[in-house]
Amino acid sequence: MPSNYSGVSPSVFRHLTPWPKLLLLLVSRLEELESVSIPTIDSLATQALKMADRHAAKLGEGSEGLEELNNTDRQWLQEVLDVFINAVLARGVIIVPTMRLQIA
Repeated sequence: MPSNYSGVSPSVFRHLTPWPKLLLLLVSRLEELESVSIPTIDSLATQALKMADRHAAKLGEGSEGLEELNNTDRQWLQEVLDVFINAVLARGVIIVPTMRLQIA
């Protein structure tokens, strides 16, 4: 799983910007947690991606792809989606509920 987020910003943090003290607290707690839990987070994110891929394959059965894209655009879009899905979204599936537990 790539660790380079390439400037992709998870929107949950953007949505929390009106509460900077809460955001600072959550980020510091998550940094502590992530520093000791990276293998666990990555493993759970990988499991979440595998499940999502299985569901996506079922949902996409019989649908047409984006045939009008040329190969250059198709490759660029795939790379952007890979970064977002693998580096941000999959980890967010694990990190956001952890944030919720921090405030409970």
